[in-house]
Amino acid sequence: MRPLDRATTALAGLGVAATRRVPGGAILFYHGVVDRIVDARVQKNQLATPDFMKQIAWLERHFRFVGVDEVLAAAEGEATLAPGWICLTFDDGYASNHDRVADLLGARPWACYVSTAHVDDGHRVMGYRVRRTVLYGEGVLRVPTLGLTAPLGDDAGRAKLAHWLAGQLKHLPRARHDAALAEIEGHLSADRRADLDARFASEGFMGWEEVRALARAGVHIGGHAHEHVLLHPGQAPAEVQAQVATSAARLTAELGVAPTTFAWPNGGARDVSAAAVAALAASPYRLALTTIAGGAVPGRQPRWLLPRIGTGTLPALQRGLARRGLEAGRCARALSTLAATVGA
Repeated sequence: MRPLDRATTALAGLGVAATRRVPGGAILFYHGVVDRIVDARVQKNQLATPDFMKQIAWLERHFRFVGVDEVLAAAEGEATLAPGWICLTFDDGYASNHDRVADLLGARPWACYVSTAHVDDGHRVMGYRVRRTVLYGEGVLRVPTLGLTAPLGDDAGRAKLAHWLAGQLKHLPRARHDAALAEIEGHLSADRRADLDARFASEGFMGWEEVRALARAGVHIGGHAHEHVLLHPGQAPAEVQAQVATSAARLTAELGVAPTTFAWPNGGARDVSAAAVAALAASPYRLALTTIAGGAVPGRQPRWLLPRIGTGTLPALQRGLARRGLEAGRCARALSTLAATVGA
């Protein structure tokens, strides 16, 4: 057996052991699934179909799939979930959720969290638009809003710059975010942007017809803010309120039923604010999911701050699941501190 195979087997065992020892289960988050990755630097939110199905096969052998509605019922004290469950979630609303994921998952329960403005008009998320410019632009990139002048050099330098820029924009107030993004996108001509969008069709979004089709098929549809604007403490309270309220209103109008669960855009501890928690509490939403890493114990964790585990390669997923028992205390402290700060 090759070293990698031995490591994977050992991690699989850890994951099974963790299932037996640790209360609760785990909520996993994905974004999109595609048959072919053209450029992994750009398509960082996409997982290749064979890799995704390896994960699903392994999860199915060792865990029990449950839906978000069951997690919500447990969080509200209306049901009990026996340990060893897994809940699958997909963020943003990529077209592949309808075109690929629905067929791959079949009757297995899963949830899709959509940013309603992207579904409305098809514009793409900020991270992709930054990566598209920095990785495929030429010359010198100028972003006056950030006081940045940066030559676009070798691949490694471009990758670092794209990562840094996206991180900077995420935590700007909305007006400065939009100004900086417009400056970045202006580095490429409209024709060049269109060519790259066609090349990276995986980064496109579903329309409402596709979202409704998923809902009719039993997929849980939740909110992910209206424009994927991060609801961090630096965001104006009026902007936060609009992002939450508009997402709920658009989902209700298009699906004919009010949404019950929400996934925080970006979802880290820096991306949650007291204003946003208050907005959620005043909305139809009854539960919210973060990307704070850890096992989920609905009913014992703040209902606006349930943790999730990110996915990547199968070994990375196995490590994340194995660590949830070892890191339960760290996750609990992080959630407790954040809940006290934002009033969750």
